[in-house]
Amino acid sequence: MVNEITNDGMKLMPPAPMPDYKKVIRTRVIEFNKEFTREFIVDICKCLDKLMEYDKIMETPKEGLTIKFQIYSYGGAVDSLMFLLSKIDKMIELGYEVITHNASVAMSCGFILSIYGTVRTCTKHATYLNHQLSAGTWGTFGGMEVDQQHFKAVEEHLEQIIRDHTHMTEEELKRPYTTNRDVFYYACDAIKWGIADIIVTD
Repeated sequence: MVNEITNDGMKLMPPAPMPDYKKVIRTRVIEFNKEFTREFIVDICKCLDKLMEYDKIMETPKEGLTIKFQIYSYGGAVDSLMFLLSKIDKMIELGYEVITHNASVAMSCGFILSIYGTVRTCTKHATYLNHQLSAGTWGTFGGMEVDQQHFKAVEEHLEQIIRDHTHMTEEELKRPYTTNRDVFYYACDAIKWGIADIIVTD
């Protein structure tokens, strides 16, 4: 494929290929190695829908209802994350074991995805990052005030997800805000705070 050229002479990268749903059905692994963009998450959710459809048709036994997210992600858009979490909720309700594995880095939205599984694993070299919500707004003052309220609601929702899926204390949970710094966790920290259940060897 030839890359397109914009008016200013910059090359446009070709779109990333959609995940191979046949491979996902065969391996039951999602290689989550991109940012949380709308396009990527929609494609991931299409793969998950096809997997659930396949399992329904094939009457896959309960012990076979598994999906593993192999995570290597620096994060991305929160609204895309929420779409994916809703799909994972549905799979868990249907009896799927959802394995979230931090293969290297799980940052920002990747951090939230990594703690959301029914089984959470990581390598001994894994790194996690939790931080303040990143957002921006523009327009009228009234409109920006509404945006700020929305950002605060999203921030509180993310904090509740962390409460529900880890052993973090309130002090630890609030550390990105009290210190005004990104907070990194490594494999042993992840076990301590209930971010991961077990350290494994890939």
